[in-house]
Amino acid sequence: LSGNSIGGYTAALASAYLNESINGLILFNSAGLLLNSTLPISDITTLTSKYNGPKNFLLQSIGKVIFYLLQPNIKKLCEWLYVTYPNVVTQNNVDKNIYRDSCDIGASDVIASGAKLPSPLSMNYILNSFNGPVLISQGALDPLNDATTRAYMFKQIRSNITTDLLQLGHCPMDESPELVASSINK
Repeated sequence: LSGNSIGGYTAALASAYLNESINGLILFNSAGLLLNSTLPISDITTLTSKYNGPKNFLLQSIGKVIFYLLQPNIKKLCEWLYVTYPNVVTQNNVDKNIYRDSCDIGASDVIASGAKLPSPLSMNYILNSFNGPVLISQGALDPLNDATTRAYMFKQIRSNITTDLLQLGHCPMDESPELVASSINK
């Protein structure tokens, strides 16, 4: 099972819950809270807590404003994330596909529902709940975070976690599929 960014967090969470069904996990610049390894691993979740935030109409309005502000900058933002090969953005229509999806009538509902999610489990807790091997194929040039430090922190969680730092950005599998395939095949 594999995933990138928020999809990496989702894939990791699925692997923890479907432990015996998953042979291995590959994370590309995964989102998710990483705790300092010296801290005790204890996650208090609010998975059953009742949502007490803003009403749907307000969240949807916020989502619409977010899209309104981001849509004119999608290409520039994508090129910022695709550090090594920004031309992939236009070659693969990444910007056009994201723009199309952001115009979907339900897109602001997705943003609104994200605000209602419970507090996330830490990646430490999740990866300690999964028994299989984990590959962290990390784009070291990711402008969203300190990818090198995150790779190190992932490695400290437990044994059977391999990290591979690639000289790529936030979406390494899009920037250089060949380099990522090589990382996976090691």
